[in-house]
Amino acid sequence: MSRFYLNIIRCKTFEALNGIFCLTFYICRVRIIGLKYWLFGFILIPGFLFSQQTQKYNSIYEKYNKAEELYAHLQYGAAKKEFRDFINICNNPNDPLYQKALYYEGVSALELYNSDAIPLLMEYNRVYPENIHRNLISFKIGRYFFNDETYDDAQLWFEELTAADIDAKYREEYHFKLGYSALQNENKELAIKSFRENLNGKSQYAAPSKYFFAHLCYERGSYQLALEQFLELEKNVNYCGIVPYYVVQIYHKQENHDAVISYAPTVLACKLINHEADVNHIIGHAHYKKGNYQEATDYLIKHARKSKLTRDDAYELGYSYFSLKDYENAINFLDEVARFDDSLGQIAMYQIAESYLFSEKLLPARSAFESASEMTAIPKIKEDALYNFAVISFEIDINPYDESVRAFENYLERYPNSPRKKDVYQYLINVYSSTSNYKKAIESLNKLSNLDVRLKRVYQTISFNHGVELFSKRRFNSSIKAFADVSIHPIDPELVAISKYWMADAYYRLKKYRESISYYKDFISSPASNSFSEKVDAYYNMGYAYKNREEFTRASENFRIYIQSNPDD
Repeated sequence: MSRFYLNIIRCKTFEALNGIFCLTFYICRVRIIGLKYWLFGFILIPGFLFSQQTQKYNSIYEKYNKAEELYAHLQYGAAKKEFRDFINICNNPNDPLYQKALYYEGVSALELYNSDAIPLLMEYNRVYPENIHRNLISFKIGRYFFNDETYDDAQLWFEELTAADIDAKYREEYHFKLGYSALQNENKELAIKSFRENLNGKSQYAAPSKYFFAHLCYERGSYQLALEQFLELEKNVNYCGIVPYYVVQIYHKQENHDAVISYAPTVLACKLINHEADVNHIIGHAHYKKGNYQEATDYLIKHARKSKLTRDDAYELGYSYFSLKDYENAINFLDEVARFDDSLGQIAMYQIAESYLFSEKLLPARSAFESASEMTAIPKIKEDALYNFAVISFEIDINPYDESVRAFENYLERYPNSPRKKDVYQYLINVYSSTSNYKKAIESLNKLSNLDVRLKRVYQTISFNHGVELFSKRRFNSSIKAFADVSIHPIDPELVAISKYWMADAYYRLKKYRESISYYKDFISSPASNSFSEKVDAYYNMGYAYKNREEFTRASENFRIYIQSNPDD
């Protein structure tokens, strides 16, 4: 019995040492037969199980801890393997570490761009719909697609979230990557909205967000808002090579020419901009608009050396040279513009004509004015060009009747109410007079109202010359009418007087002696007749007129006066 109780005591002591585990034992009947005996046996299951379970527990969770450590050190491939081993061994979906391992396995796969990454994480969300990582998973998948430049998928995943769903440390990254994805997908409204959220940010995403926000504002024409953001990036080393160019462009588009002239040369000086030719163009344009034509040509020529000029550029250069009286260079650049029949082409052609005119090259000036007059875009220039073409044609005396008269008559036909009407008629009168086309000259004069003294005198002279011309052609009736016109504007009394003599002579030749005698008398009675030798002839002719009327007494009187006035005859 003593050995039995000893064994009981040992068992109790062992039970005490092993805590709360149950002692299972049984007592075997002890039978002693000679040297043989039965011992009571027992199975100390609690102690054995305790040590085995502790070993197993420690082994499994050491694997989890190892996986987590590898993940923390960014060793995602090794970490993923350890997490999977832990999941397989643990095999307890309710174990919190099992759930975490599933999450980290998916994230590790995502970091490795493994094809199973997204299925793993989506399965995790499906099995554990209330998990605390749901929003972070959407963010990480969005980031995964963003880094893969699959921006349509990235945008879809980012749009699963709101800013409130994102931990603060990821929020600026979220706004930037959503904005950039939207920008790549041509959703510019969403892009600008997302980038705007980072304008006051401090992270690495603040500056690129500000840049893209400013760029989008620039694209949509919100230049002042874009300018404010670009100026904040002006000194940023990542953007100093491009932002100043945007600033110059904005000042240019705002037509802030003073700002361009002040700011843009400093951009050229820094040598960081790859748009030197364009900046020179913008500066030149600003000086052109300000009327600084020397500076305009300096910068625009630099632009022209590296870039093909547009028509507008060529015009600005040409006009700047024109304003500087450098007519040769002006013509060279304006000629490129004047090849097209539009408003700019017509202006350029007119200024080419003026350049030749101011250079005293009348023939090419005349040709250029004619070309400008044939263009239709700007009626006022068309009118001026036609007038100048006619004037130069008259001045250089090239086929004056065929050219200048045609041009002047064409001008009057097109512009009957022109303020130059009087000048045109004066030119026409001169042309007609120089070509003895007195009839046309009179017609032109008759179209003028309120003739000044000079034109009245011209009217008299042309009428008289016209009368003489007609008389010499024996067109006596027509000559009488022409001589009568001399008295319409009786500025020169001598012309009035001598025209009476010619009228009398014309009537005489028409055998209209009574009218002839009347005009001879008018001539003789005029004080101005004393200046003409024809006065004596008038008595002689009047004597024959009386004779032909059989008024012999009066005829005799006039012959007597004639003889007395010419004693030698």
